[in-house]
Amino acid sequence: MDITEIFDLARDQAGWVTSAQFPDSSLLKYAQIVYKKIANAIVRKVKEKYFYDILTADTVAWQSEYILKTASGVTAWLKKVITVNVKGKSTDTYTAKLERSSTDLSTQSIDEQIIQPDQQNFFEMKDGSLFLYPAPTESVTWWLVVEAILTLPDLAVDSTEDEIFPNNTELRDYHEVIATGIVPYIYGKLKQINEKLSAKQEFNMELDFMLDELSDRVDSDLQWTLPNGDIYK
Repeated sequence: MDITEIFDLARDQAGWVTSAQFPDSSLLKYAQIVYKKIANAIVRKVKEKYFYDILTADTVAWQSEYILKTASGVTAWLKKVITVNVKGKSTDTYTAKLERSSTDLSTQSIDEQIIQPDQQNFFEMKDGSLFLYPAPTESVTWWLVVEAILTLPDLAVDSTEDEIFPNNTELRDYHEVIATGIVPYIYGKLKQINEKLSAKQEFNMELDFMLDELSDRVDSDLQWTLPNGDIYK
């Protein structure tokens, strides 16, 4: 279901209101609100790492600060950093996982913490940047590796089915929940308060149903009890 079909379904559910009354461009702003509400509910109630990715960048010799891209309407970027891993030298076989800490906890100045080679490596997030301490002593291509939870790019009036919840194809089954979430806003514009309240309840029920189904699909640890081997002695 692409975004145009979602808008058509929302208008149908609201009692066959017309595209002249509620054009796609008008419904888009409501779809954005519902889309982000659904994504946040999935992260909060199903799995925090649902919208997970691994991002890589070059390390630069003696550079401590790495400015992170900010999310935009067309760019998904970091909502939360989970781990930071760095290969300090090109000859290293594996990256080293850094601990999260703060320069506030040290008696050394920031300059000292940047250049101390014997110091325990750590990272800190400040002001939209990732800081590595001490700074890498070599420039190594693609060996700053960040595990992160991503934001979602905004919807557009021409969003295709694949662009709605990109990289999460299992959510294709739930595109109609976006349409159901738009309906209360349509009733709100029409000043139909009772219908708006009823439509909000329907959306919340569909959202809860979706979250329950997704929770059943998420892998969880299993506990096994081994049989007592005494019976075979």
